[in-house]
Amino acid sequence: MPPTKRLILTAQHRLSKTGWFAEQAEDFQDRMKTLARWRNYRAGESLFEVGDTPDAVFGLEQGRLDVAIPISGDEMVNIWRAQSGFWIGDSALLAEKTRGVSVTAHGDCLVLVLPALALRRHLDETPGDIACFFRLADRNMMLALQVLSEVLNLPPRARFARLLLRLTSDAGVVQRPDLRLPPAIKTSFNRVLQRPVETNGH
Repeated sequence: MPPTKRLILTAQHRLSKTGWFAEQAEDFQDRMKTLARWRNYRAGESLFEVGDTPDAVFGLEQGRLDVAIPISGDEMVNIWRAQSGFWIGDSALLAEKTRGVSVTAHGDCLVLVLPALALRRHLDETPGDIACFFRLADRNMMLALQVLSEVLNLPPRARFARLLLRLTSDAGVVQRPDLRLPPAIKTSFNRVLQRPVETNGH
């Protein structure tokens, strides 16, 4: 979807209050605002797919984004459901590699976009700003390690509990129909969801 008319990112926007961008110096934020455009994504619309040439860095203002990785052939597995304040797309762009993950809108989303061409030109002229993107790369790497550590170390019930929290809508409804999980894990997940809750020994 083409960029919408530029809007000013103000202190009232969620991206100014939470996440990587909000933690950066005000002068860096001001420089990025001159590059940024808003885009609206409909539910199920792709921001980018595995193998795409990077065209932007993306910051989530409203809605949720599903991040998926390939595990075998064309099979994709969701590893994260991101909320407001989440940024992604920097690593492949700055490394000049194709995308290694796919990102899809889970419901309608409003996203702030830093176009690749304008961002690269800016970083050539202001190389000190690259350090801010190193912080973003570090933030997302730690998130990936957190997800991996949960898979390796937590018992199944604890993993399911955390997964439920991530996949629950704002209305408190678990979004089961579109889960992209390995078949064995999806079967176990659905079995746990259907199992009656045991309380007080009953």
